[in-house]
Amino acid sequence: MMSFGLLSGQRGSAAEPSADATISDGLVVRGSVRSIHLPEVEPELPKGPGRETTQLFCGVCHTTRYIMIQPPLSRETWLADVTKMRKVYAGPIPEEKIAEIMDYLMAVRGSESK
Repeated sequence: MMSFGLLSGQRGSAAEPSADATISDGLVVRGSVRSIHLPEVEPELPKGPGRETTQLFCGVCHTTRYIMIQPPLSRETWLADVTKMRKVYAGPIPEEKIAEIMDYLMAVRGSESK
């Protein structure tokens, strides 16, 4: 599980709550420090080469489910979308990762994929 603690905007530790902490609905309260434990969620992407890269760089801006609800698209259309994400929305996709992401997108949601 992920754990975030907030005190003046700083990330807290994932340590177990102390005896003086109050626990309610997953929220741990220690004086003015607040921590919440978030569940780890498996991405909704099929396994395959490039999955982790796609999850990492595309999942920064939107859920991976967004990829899977797209209709099967041509390589040209996927490339236009990835380029738009990078240039219009400033998506943090490095140039050297585009080919890997494109190959993955074509494998799972390409119009030529089975």
